[in-house]
Amino acid sequence: MKRILPLMLTLLTMVLTALTGTAQETAVTNYTRQGTAGADSGESYKVTYEAGTGGKITKASYQNPTAAWQNVDVQSGDMVPAGAMMELNAEPDEGYEIDQWTINGEPRGNGFMIFPTVNAALDIKVTFKKPATHKVHFSLEGNGTIKGLYPKNGWDTEFYDGDDLPEGVLVTFFVTPDNDYEVDKWVVNGSEEAPDRDFPHILRKTLTEELTVKAVLKKGTPKYNVSLGVGENGSIRGKFVDETGANRLFFEGSNIPIQEGTELEIRAIPNLGYMVDQWHTTAENTPLVPSPDDPNLCVVTVTEPMAIYVTFKEGESGYQVNYEAGEHGTIEKAVVWLPDGATPFESGQSLPAGQRVEFTAKPDKGYEVDQWLVKKGNNEETFTGITEFQTEIEGKMDVKVTFKKGAPAQYPVSWTVEGGTLEAKYKAQGSEEWTIIDNGGRVTEGTVVTLTVDPGDNEIKEWYINNALMEELAGVNETTITVEGETEIEVLCAPATPQPKTYKVTYSVSPKDQATLTVTDAKTKETIASGADVVEGTEITCQVTIPEGWELEKWTIGGTDYTEGAKESTITLTVDKDLEIQAVLQKQSEPQPTTYKVTYSVSPKDQATLTVTDAKTKEAITSGSKVVEGTEITCQLAIPEGSMWQLEKWTIGGKDYTEGAKKSTITLTVDKDLEIQAVLLDHTSVAAPAETHYVVSLQDGELMIQGLTTPTPIYLYSTAGELMLSRLMETSVLSLRALPQGVYFLVVEGQVYKVIK
Repeated sequence: MKRILPLMLTLLTMVLTALTGTAQETAVTNYTRQGTAGADSGESYKVTYEAGTGGKITKASYQNPTAAWQNVDVQSGDMVPAGAMMELNAEPDEGYEIDQWTINGEPRGNGFMIFPTVNAALDIKVTFKKPATHKVHFSLEGNGTIKGLYPKNGWDTEFYDGDDLPEGVLVTFFVTPDNDYEVDKWVVNGSEEAPDRDFPHILRKTLTEELTVKAVLKKGTPKYNVSLGVGENGSIRGKFVDETGANRLFFEGSNIPIQEGTELEIRAIPNLGYMVDQWHTTAENTPLVPSPDDPNLCVVTVTEPMAIYVTFKEGESGYQVNYEAGEHGTIEKAVVWLPDGATPFESGQSLPAGQRVEFTAKPDKGYEVDQWLVKKGNNEETFTGITEFQTEIEGKMDVKVTFKKGAPAQYPVSWTVEGGTLEAKYKAQGSEEWTIIDNGGRVTEGTVVTLTVDPGDNEIKEWYINNALMEELAGVNETTITVEGETEIEVLCAPATPQPKTYKVTYSVSPKDQATLTVTDAKTKETIASGADVVEGTEITCQVTIPEGWELEKWTIGGTDYTEGAKESTITLTVDKDLEIQAVLQKQSEPQPTTYKVTYSVSPKDQATLTVTDAKTKEAITSGSKVVEGTEITCQLAIPEGSMWQLEKWTIGGKDYTEGAKKSTITLTVDKDLEIQAVLLDHTSVAAPAETHYVVSLQDGELMIQGLTTPTPIYLYSTAGELMLSRLMETSVLSLRALPQGVYFLVVEGQVYKVIK
């Protein structure tokens, strides 16, 4: 049924209480469709919490019933709505465990989580303690491996021989014997224990003292790999009972170890229209002989490794299966379960032996299945009162189902009503008296039931019948249904929805008729007529379409200029009062050319001269001037002769201008604000990191590294990341004369220096 979130939350609280500790706080709260009891009262209470030494509180939140049950995080000291259900999680530090939760001084268990309900101010505390520990030793005698696990923070965690583990914890030992080995016995603190019959390789102990465990393995009965293969138009399967007594199946493509002496049943399953052609095996001492009664079956005893393979050919295989239905019904489904799934078959068809067949009967209305009559060879079986019947093909088989007059079917009628009550009643055939139905009561099939809902002060919002929304019944308090099966009814009643507040929206253009102004609902896109009443809070879009020769001067709202809209042709408003909207137009002035600001500079400042001119008129342009869009400008950089500076790059708006590269003159077209900078580079310099251990300088091609403790490895890279040289420095001088001019990166003990040669 729908709308069961409050019930689910209550159940979740109870389950988590059982899982997370003893004497845990259990929140028992009455939920309503509006949320937790008291959540709408407006009251709230202060909640404080703290964790003691050895851990922390990792989560503190409550579910807000007035906001779709969203989780709201809580800080210690926050006010929480009355009736809200909280969740607090604690996490111990390494080597600690939870000792106890307390709420207002009262113990609340030692689980990882608690779920208190806020009905008063809460002071929540959690304390931690160091648990007692014991050493655990474990070992293995024989061929195999052993592993130990214990639960930690809700997860299985591996531990190792000699580890200290908390007292009272359940430790588990897993042994994986090598092939042909098995667990003979366990030795626990010097005492022998027999292995478990079903799980001999597993031992579990509760830790109460220092524990020493040894698993002793012995040579077991040999196992041999057996694999199955099959040709086209069929499949193969094997069946055996393993050493634990469990029935096992395996199929083509399998290659599994099976204990010596095990008896295998290998069955070939031809597709319909095919039969077994030949059986093949790789076994030297184990003959493969089909059963004289069933050519699709071979039974062998495992004495060596073997691969078994079967092929098929066209032909009839298996046994004929006939089926029929008596009067007053039909067999609506007959399928045989082949390896690739259920396959329908016709009466009289031959099917592979050993396969399962399934029949489903469909009685006519007012009838029911009497019995199934199944004849297999000379044996007859009878099964009564069941609609579906299954059996295995063991030979030729005849199946017949018969039917008999059935008693009128009766079905339960049940309901839930939120915010109201429901009465269900009917008149028995030939009677004028009403019969009241109890919730969940059974009613004869075909009965017409009258349903009457009393919503009290509420309105009937929705009807659901068998989980289907009955839109036509919204607001209807009485209806009738005909019972044709199990019937579930749900009715939702709630207070009448208050009518939303509205405001009048009018709009116009000034001068009148010089443009078109449309107003629409921003969400639904529906047009709103001028003078219409619009619901409070609605966002509306106002769009003016202006003809050539006119332009928007401004918007006014209630006669006051709307500055946020400025001269935008489209504005969005929220309706929170009566709105009188006007788009004010003015005659369009002659268009002015678009201009952009052009600024330029040299970095470092005053180390060169940068001039910018109009490429066409040759007139100089001062930095910061407005220049008409589309103008071509020439930027020319002059570096004094003999200067140590050279042009490294141009940047436009802070980004490298790669087209200009290192040209002293570039030409640009003004299509936006331009911030031009010529960036110079001292062509012989070293840039050191912010915090450096060495003083590095470049003189006449010699790199000086002062403060170097020799011998020290150094590395020199190009800007592309290529290692140019590496050396174990014996002196503080490194010659770079053989390298071309350029920028390099020197790495000394993890510090990077930029070297410009």
